Amino acid sequence: MKIRHIEIFHAIRTTGSVSRAAQLLNISQSAVSKTLGHAELQLKFKLFERVKGRLKLTPEAQSLAPEIERMMNQLEHIRSLASNIHQHPAGSLKLGCLPSLGLHLMPQAVSLIRQRYPDINIEITTGHESELIRKLRSREINIAFTFKPDEYPDCLSSTIAKVNMVLAGPRRDQVNDPRQADFRKLITYSAGDPVTRIIEAMAIPYQFTNQVKVETYYVAAAIAEYEDRLAIVDEFTAKFVLKDQSRYIYFDPPITLDLVVIYREQGPPSTLEKQFIGGVRRLVRQEQANGIPTR
Repeated sequence: MKIRHIEIFHAIRTTGSVSRAAQLLNISQSAVSKTLGHAELQLKFKLFERVKGRLKLTPEAQSLAPEIERMMNQLEHIRSLASNIHQHPAGSLKLGCLPSLGLHLMPQAVSLIRQRYPDINIEITTGHESELIRKLRSREINIAFTFKPDEYPDCLSSTIAKVNMVLAGPRRDQVNDPRQADFRKLITYSAGDPVTRIIEAMAIPYQFTNQVKVETYYVAAAIAEYEDRLAIVDEFTAKFVLKDQSRYIYFDPPITLDLVVIYREQGPPSTLEKQFIGGVRRLVRQEQANGIPTR
């Protein structure tokens, strides 16, 4: 069966008549009848029989129906991808990032690129890593910024910078070494979060007290701001969320996470996207050069 045969079959099955199938496909009834007849001639069996004024599937066609339905779903997915590609002109950026990066770093990078290209269109989506990967695959976004991701066979990643992690909660004038803090009140994350791996690597020997678990770094930092709690977060989140800049301290030696950009394996970032990525890299370096407090 050709693709046109499949579309005609699906339209008649959906509507129950040749006339309504023609309306659905915006073609003539004769074109529908002719294509259906050609398909049946190739297959050497009938696809429909008339029952009480409606066209019903023959037993042979019922055997084909599940596979044809899957094919139609694939065609619809292809159309959706084609539409997204059409809507991605060279003068636009469709980005994704972690929620914590959307607080401080991404807005600065957007401002930087718009100073150079004031007429470009920019769309930013925030979400967790799995959601960003899904949107990359469906071309809802073109590049995504996250911390060191898991491996995905159809995506590539490139490290932009190493971001320092800090301990939010204690005052720098009261705690000299963050590794000696009382980690029983540490706010935790889900099992797959990069900071969870840091916590596990530190082999913290305490049972958590009245455990608080969150999904985002900025929520963890906000809780540490108002409660007697500790949170390991990235330095950008700490600078943005914590009103009292003395309420977080850097690890020494440093504990870092790789800030990476992810893109589809089928195509590298465009020139405009590369310029945006370069802007993010420069901003990270500037922040780290100017904003790290004296330990």
